[in-house]
Amino acid sequence: MQLDAAVNPDISTKKFPTSQIKGQANIFITPDLNSGNILYKSLEQFGGFTIAGPLIQGFEMPLADLSRGSTLNDAILTINIIINQILLSRDHTRLTRSGTSEAPPITMGRSERVPKSNI
Repeated sequence: MQLDAAVNPDISTKKFPTSQIKGQANIFITPDLNSGNILYKSLEQFGGFTIAGPLIQGFEMPLADLSRGSTLNDAILTINIIINQILLSRDHTRLTRSGTSEAPPITMGRSERVPKSNI
């Protein structure tokens, strides 16, 4: 779905009459980090949106790329989302692993281990 249909109810109705989004999207997915940066900075600077992220997908652990221009509120919101992703991931792992209720240790990449914490 293109951005105009994702955020504008009139355009959404014309382009995607059966969509449940109806121009009320609040999550935007871009093909790469550069596109994501352009989109989120435009929304933040021109539209007055509150921004979290960008959140980067496809890694073993949640990853965010905060801009040097991020505010303290941007950082706090993004950190909260990352913490929730970690907790949800650990809960999912705990529920799907048979025979144990202990979540696996948090790892970074393939070799560097991060100690468990009481998040």
